[in-house]
Amino acid sequence: MFKLEYVGPVCGVNKRYGIFRGRMVLSMQYREFVQDLTLQFLLQRKQKPGTKKHVSVSIQLWIPDKMDSDAPLKPIFDALQHAGIHENDNQIRRYHVEKTDATEPRIMIEVREIC
Repeated sequence: MFKLEYVGPVCGVNKRYGIFRGRMVLSMQYREFVQDLTLQFLLQRKQKPGTKKHVSVSIQLWIPDKMDSDAPLKPIFDALQHAGIHENDNQIRRYHVEKTDATEPRIMIEVREIC
């Protein structure tokens, strides 16, 4: 089981893409958010090995009321994969999300292996 926390600005999937030289690319804001999440998860992981099994993810979001609760899910799942918590986000079989309106964004995540 992994318990992880992130405090800082949250970027949702709605800001995932931007246009650069006429091409659709991942936006700088999205890439920086995934990188920040990944770094925090790596620091908190403390060399504990990741899992190859299916997982259940519980997410508590403290984000502005105007942001949809599903908006930060894809960047969170990508960061969990980049940090080696699991090998691929297709291992996520179940997830639960709770949202609380907040002016200072924060994310708490718990990842558990399931059978």
